Amino acid sequence: AMWPGTRRLIRLQLPSPMRRFDSLLSNRTKLQLATAPVQSKAQWYNDAIDCAIDGAIADGGGPAWTRSGFDRLVELARERVPPTLETLAPMVADMVETVGAIGPVLDALDGSSVDVSVRDIRAHLARLAYPGVLTGVGIDRVEDVARYLTAIRYRVEHLTERPARDLQLAAACVDVEQRHRELVADLGLTDELESVTWMLEELRVASFAQHLKRPGKISATRIERRLDQIAGTAGVA
Repeated sequence: AMWPGTRRLIRLQLPSPMRRFDSLLSNRTKLQLATAPVQSKAQWYNDAIDCAIDGAIADGGGPAWTRSGFDRLVELARERVPPTLETLAPMVADMVETVGAIGPVLDALDGSSVDVSVRDIRAHLARLAYPGVLTGVGIDRVEDVARYLTAIRYRVEHLTERPARDLQLAAACVDVEQRHRELVADLGLTDELESVTWMLEELRVASFAQHLKRPGKISATRIERRLDQIAGTAGVA
């Protein structure tokens, strides 16, 4: 409870963070947020603010256990939160627009010949767009999540062009994701397995929206090797 408690106490010391974040959004984004999927407008605002405060707490070495340590975190938050909110605002706008565009296309494809791919996309989307996602992934990963959502949108928009190819690529992703889930069930979400989580997301980008992938090589084979290393170190068959 120490981290969320510290976050709440710091937030009470900040001058109008809700108003600050609101001033950074366009009227168009505010209208989109009013009917946004995933979470309500107020939840998006609170999520962004909590994410920004968490970044300051992390930069300060974590929750404080003394008055002087807390005062130092408050000063750090007052310095860091406003520019962090400026960074988050366009990302939130992009995420809300992207997820809003994906939903209607998926709805139109339900029950069609690409229904298996649609179900895979819905499951993938649910892992990336959920209430509290900004705070959940942290400020350093928000930009990546926005890119992953853009990759899903690209996949959806091109799904009917090569449906058999889409299924083939999805199957390769699902196989290695299943291996990852099995290891998490055995070992818990260790730091090593959490890092593989992001590798799996990069694999999906490379599979379905290669133009959005980061530089460097990523493949199901590379991830399988990494999982083999983790399993071997832990003594798991």
